[in-house]
Amino acid sequence: MVSSDGEQAAQAETADERRVWDALQGVKDPEIPLVSLVELGVISEVSVGDDCVSVKMLPTFAGCPALDVMREQIGRALCEAGFSEVEVDIVFDPPWSTDRITTEGLAKLKAFGLALPRHCGEEDRKSTRLNSSHTDISRMPSSA
Repeated sequence: MVSSDGEQAAQAETADERRVWDALQGVKDPEIPLVSLVELGVISEVSVGDDCVSVKMLPTFAGCPALDVMREQIGRALCEAGFSEVEVDIVFDPPWSTDRITTEGLAKLKAFGLALPRHCGEEDRKSTRLNSSHTDISRMPSSA
């Protein structure tokens, strides 16, 4: 069994575990397909038995509409990797946070133009598209 802290694939202990993490690396997030579920940090744990794989997945939020899609994609990827039985459990403890996103995932999100979470070392939030902390919104109309 290998648990995740955001850089989990490097911790694979067996060839089968490595094969699981490699297969999961190819499963992209349905809403942001430039990052994998591994890079996003939603895969919290894998266990490998006799041709059986158990995957624990942390949703980014409790009502995530893509859970069934992700579960199906994980199952398909692991079957294609040669595992005949795949079990994907949705877990909420510990809760997912942006601290789980891998360094590679953060770089891909930034290149895509998404604002990065505060923990990535930036002193202040930058504009999502302009990558600037000097965005003037004073002339924006009120939403009230």
